[in-house]
Amino acid sequence: MLCNRSVGIATLMTLCALPVICYTQAIATELGKNSEQLLYENDALGIKIVGPAGWFMSSGDKVQQIVPKGIGDITQVDAIRESVNKAGILVVFTPFGTPKEVNPNITLTREEIPEEYKAAYKTSLDVANANIITIKVVLKDFKFITEPTAVTIGGQEAAYFVWECTRSIGFLETRLRCAGYSILKEGAIYSLVFTDSADNFDNNAELFKSIVNSLIIL
Repeated sequence: MLCNRSVGIATLMTLCALPVICYTQAIATELGKNSEQLLYENDALGIKIVGPAGWFMSSGDKVQQIVPKGIGDITQVDAIRESVNKAGILVVFTPFGTPKEVNPNITLTREEIPEEYKAAYKTSLDVANANIITIKVVLKDFKFITEPTAVTIGGQEAAYFVWECTRSIGFLETRLRCAGYSILKEGAIYSLVFTDSADNFDNNAELFKSIVNSLIIL
């Protein structure tokens, strides 16, 4: 399969940039909103998802302004840094609480596949494998917890996988665990990813699973 490092950028952003850049208590208060039911709808793209009750929801356009400023701390790979501005974060859900090194987040992204690579990606499993290549380029000590598997969520064919990796920023290293769904639809990649520190992941994993089937992509 062709390898295009710009494919999977949105997934990369969710697991290495968002937890450290976006989610301090102050930013969650400024960007997010909290309610018993967090419903995200995008009529133009035909997307709908319900976030966890009691969490905060931040719109992608506001988060998108923050992430590119910090991606240079994560990677010096030019193709990846240049692609960050093209990746589309749609919505981010995060719990509100005391700021810490890694705050859990659930992120939905969408990115267009460049025309010259569309023929290489025929299934959601192809997309998941492309995401993995990008992650391995940037982050250390990658390992699968669950290898990519074909599944169905919200009526959509998808690929599900769980992995761990080490995110390095300066001298600080953090072990992350992520669970992700990759969906290929009409020339675009949709990624729904839950990221947390490896030692706290299990505390919110079931909550992530509980909202997955609310995702609708028309």
